[in-house]
Amino acid sequence: MKLSTEQVQRIVELQKRVVAVGEEFDYMTIHKHGVQMMHETFLETFEVFAVSSRECDVYPYEVSTVAGGVKIFTIMSAAEVVALGDTHPDKFDYISRAIQMEGVK
Repeated sequence: MKLSTEQVQRIVELQKRVVAVGEEFDYMTIHKHGVQMMHETFLETFEVFAVSSRECDVYPYEVSTVAGGVKIFTIMSAAEVVALGDTHPDKFDYISRAIQMEGVK
């Protein structure tokens, strides 16, 4: 499918708006399956979320919620989860319990 000059311009404008919002709110990227945020921003924003394992050695945990029908998530390393014990003890407890209860690796 060939795009018109106007369609390309709409894509360019959208990309610029997305980057501007991302810089303002500190998210990493927008995917077709959701919005990926930095874990600090995610954890400071959301009180209730799901925790699941990922098939990844570097970032084995995904923490996510759904808002307005859109998945919002962050991925975390084991070291980042452990560090929450100092920076966000309440979130560390929540995530640790979820990992233990669900058998998340």
